[in-house]
Amino acid sequence: MQRNWTRKSASGRAGTLVGVIACLFTVGCPSDPVDDPCGVAGICNDGDNCTVDTCVAMAGVANCTNTRVDCGEQICDSSTGQCVDCTMDEDCDDGDACTDDLCDPMATGAGCSNTPVVCPPGEDCVDGECAAASQFAQSVGNYTVAGSCDDGDQMVSLLRGDDGTFTLTGFGDNGPISLMVDDDTATGSDVEQFGIGGHDITITLQDGSTLTLMAVQPTMGGSCSATLTADEE
Repeated sequence: MQRNWTRKSASGRAGTLVGVIACLFTVGCPSDPVDDPCGVAGICNDGDNCTVDTCVAMAGVANCTNTRVDCGEQICDSSTGQCVDCTMDEDCDDGDACTDDLCDPMATGAGCSNTPVVCPPGEDCVDGECAAASQFAQSVGNYTVAGSCDDGDQMVSLLRGDDGTFTLTGFGDNGPISLMVDDDTATGSDVEQFGIGGHDITITLQDGSTLTLMAVQPTMGGSCSATLTADEE
C-alpha cells in the first residue's frame, strides 16, 4: 500500500515554534472562540439602546446580562440610550397595569411617578381592575410553626405589602421570603433549611387560622413539613 504524506521541513517547524513563543509574550494574540466566547462581536447585544450589555465567559459559554439603564424618575430614550425628562403620561408606562403612571414635565429633574392602584378593603388590583382579594390575602398575621422543619415552634409572620405582594418572615435563618400567591396557595424559592439552601416552599390555606407548609430541596431530595397556627393574641 502506498502512503502519501507531507513532511514539514525543519525550518517550517522552527517558524511555527517561534510564532507560538512570540504570541505567548505579545499582547493581542488571536483568541480561541471556544476559550473566549465573549470575543464574538455583538454576542450579547440585545438591540436595545436602553440596556447595558455585559458578557461573562464560563466553561466556554457566553453568559449575557442585559441590565436596564437606571434613569430614576426620568425615562430612557430608546433611540439614544440617554436619560431624558418625560413629556406625556405614556412615557412613564412601567408595564404594570396596577400602577397609575403620570408625567409631570415641570418636576425638577424628572417627571415620572408610578403609584400603586389603591383598592377598597378586601379587594386587590388584577390587570388594572379592583376585584375580590384572594383567600390568601385574608390570612395575613402571625403564626406559630410546629413540625419537622428547622426551628419548629417558632413564630413567623405572613405579610402583605401595599403593592399586593406577600412575604413570609421569621422562618429559620432566612430573611424575608417573597411569595407568589394563587388563591389559597403561596409558593417561594431559594429557602434555607437545616443549613442547606435551594428549598422550594408551598404554603396552603387550610382554614381561616391554619396553614400547612411543605419545603422540598429538588436537587438533594430532602423535605420537611410544618403546620402554621394563627396567633390569637
